[in-house]
Amino acid sequence: MYLNLLGWPTFAVSWINNIVRRAAASQKRINEFLQEKNLIFSKKALRSPIKGHISFENVSFTYPNSGVRALQSVTFEVAAGTRVAIIGATGAGKSTITHLISRLYDAGAGEIAIDGVPIQDYAVPFLRQQLGYVPQDVFLFSDTLKNNIAWGKPEATNAQIIEAAQLAAIYESIQQFPQQMETMVGERGVTLSGGQKQRIAIARALIRTPKILILDDCLSAVDTQTASNILRNIEEAMQGSTVLF
Repeated sequence: MYLNLLGWPTFAVSWINNIVRRAAASQKRINEFLQEKNLIFSKKALRSPIKGHISFENVSFTYPNSGVRALQSVTFEVAAGTRVAIIGATGAGKSTITHLISRLYDAGAGEIAIDGVPIQDYAVPFLRQQLGYVPQDVFLFSDTLKNNIAWGKPEATNAQIIEAAQLAAIYESIQQFPQQMETMVGERGVTLSGGQKQRIAIARALIRTPKILILDDCLSAVDTQTASNILRNIEEAMQGSTVLF
């Protein structure tokens, strides 16, 4: 009994010391993240209405961490309200173009403009509110299907949520779930198939009726017929908006 009384505090101190060391290491990583400087900022914080005209002029970009040159002197123009497919081999820089338009990164050289205005002049939150971006590897929250679709537009009505789900060809699948729109989605959408996750993400983008919609290979897990239906729905619903595939 006395040995137990003496041994337990010694064991507890060792156990607590291990926890403290792990917590200190985690806190160090958190502090490093919090101290990171935001390199994406606005020069003029403009909030002018956007029509959707996009232009790249001699744009080059190299990823800062890897040093991989993704774009070299790229020039093109997309008229407002048009549909444009960006085609190229793997690694050609298609996703990089969408990242630059979304200002996840800034171009290393050249100029990107929206409606003739340098993209850096727009207020960053305002610019991103005008964009709908759907990547190939989508992220869903551990929440209901309804809230995942309405994310970014929390004031959306039930009718708007249903309409967005229908445009993304996911509404019928949702109706098959026992709790339908109130079905809980696991972290990163673990309870859904790849195609279902992509369509939920498309619905999330469409509900905001963005002036520029960017679909970055986000139909890769969707069957051909369903993908065709979604693209036709987008064509009808996004009149006046610019769409990049």
